[in-house]
This record gives sequence, structure tokens and C-alpha cells, in this order.
Amino acid sequence: DNDGWLDLFFTNGHTMEQLEKEFPMDLFAEPSYLCRNEQGKGFKEVSEAVGLRKIPNKVSRGTAFGDYDNDGDIDILIINKNDIPYLLRNDGGNANNWINIRTEGVKSNRCGFGAKIIVTAGGFTRYYEVRGSDSYLSSNDLRVNAGLGNRTEADIEIRWPSGRVDKQPGVKVNQFYLAREGAWLRPDPRIPNGKISKK
Repeated sequence: DNDGWLDLFFTNGHTMEQLEKEFPMDLFAEPSYLCRNEQGKGFKEVSEAVGLRKIPNKVSRGTAFGDYDNDGDIDILIINKNDIPYLLRNDGGNANNWINIRTEGVKSNRCGFGAKIIVTAGGFTRYYEVRGSDSYLSSNDLRVNAGLGNRTEADIEIRWPSGRVDKQPGVKVNQFYLAREGAWLRPDPRIPNGKISKK
């Protein structure tokens, strides 16, 4: 929800769903769960409140995260075993402020894999790393989407794999940026106007 506190999503299911045919009392298709971070004081399960209980349970093996519709919040793709995937489009997470950063290495690798991005805003600091995957056979959006709550600007520090460190203060929120190693952040040319898309 871009409040600055990372939420927890997980999906699961037994790897041998065919056992259900032999043991019908044992269900191997399982639900997915979303747990909202209560500002560092634990997590609250909100799966039903956000509509996850409306989709059938599946044997799910992987999950990919990213802003597929370029509206400033994270959407989720669930990979189901021997079945179609589920796309969970987040249509409310952009109510809070955010900054989206795509890295481009020069001395470092082209995509900036391994770059550490430190976002500081109003006494609040969060750490991110550019990486492609966190889940089985799934690849995430390579952009870092930093939720900022009601903060209106942030200081950005990028620690590149090459050892170079780039810093930029006072970055405006609710925009898509390209971070090219050794240069200032600029609007991402892949996104029209570098701003939020309209639905």
C-alpha cells in the first residue's frame, strides 16, 4: 500500500497435487495470503479484505512482483502448477506517495543487478536491492518501487556493484525515474512523462 512498511505476501500448495485424487480428504490446493505490516509492530492478515478469498485455491509454485500497469503500486502474478496464472492488479496502493527507480549500469552490469538503493525521507530510511527474483521460476520487475506514505520528497543513494556511490537529495515523489550510473536521476523515458499512468 506504499505506506513505507513492506507487506508480506505468500502463496503455497503441495508440489504433488495428484495425491488429492488418491487421498481426497487431504487438500493440496491452498490459499495465498497477504499480511499488512502494522508499522513494524507485526503483521495483520488482510487476505479476505483485499479479495484473495474470492479466487479458487490452487497449487501455486511461484510469485512475481512488479508494477505491470505503471500506476505506482505493486501488482502480483501468481504462478499455478499446471494451470493458468493469476494476475492480482493493485488498484489502491498508489493512494500513498512512491518513487519508482530503474537502474542502468555503466561500469556495473547493464541492468544494475546488485545495486543497493537507500531511500531516506522525513527521518525514515528504507533499503532496497535490484534483483530479479525471490520466488521459484519467477522474475520480478527490475525497478525498485519505494513507498513513502505521506512524505513528499526523498533523498536517494545508490551503491553500485562497481563501488561507485551516487547521491541525489530532494527527489520528487509519484514519478518513474531512470538512475544511470554516474548521472543524476531523470524521468524514465520508457514511461510517458515519467509519471503515473491513467486508467
